[in-house]
Amino acid sequence: MIKIYTKTGDDGTTALHGGQRIHKYSARVEAYGTLDELQASIGFSRAICEVPEVKRSLKELEQQLVLVMAEVASSKGAASMIKETDVTKMEQEMDRLCDKGYGFSGLVLPGDNLAGAALHLARTVARRAERLIFALAAEEHVEQPVLNYINRLSDYLFILSQCELRNREHA
Repeated sequence: MIKIYTKTGDDGTTALHGGQRIHKYSARVEAYGTLDELQASIGFSRAICEVPEVKRSLKELEQQLVLVMAEVASSKGAASMIKETDVTKMEQEMDRLCDKGYGFSGLVLPGDNLAGAALHLARTVARRAERLIFALAAEEHVEQPVLNYINRLSDYLFILSQCELRNREHA
């Protein structure tokens, strides 16, 4: 059996992907820790959503966030895992859903149903992750596609919440 604890963090440091040790309170750790929280929030949303299209999109986001987290948790010089094509794909999916009528249509109360509320919670975590990643980028290098990706993500989660809500209303 492999032990999950290593005791190497007992001194208040953690290892980045690539081996460099940094303080657990660093901006980089705060950013990828919030991405971890976001991924868990998206996973929870996916578990309770009922619209197959939304569930599929959320699973893709969970998988993509593994790459975003790995990139944010990497030492300088690591190969970029998020590409501009990932951002373009997200934009195209948002445009497609908006064309189907799932865009912004006025004031939205997040608590209309459990899945919608979960998606709005994930959206707010995404916005916090965005703020932390941009703060990190002001101090250390973060690849531009990561910044673009995280900048689009809360909007995408909003659109997915509208898709879930409106498909339930018409079911």
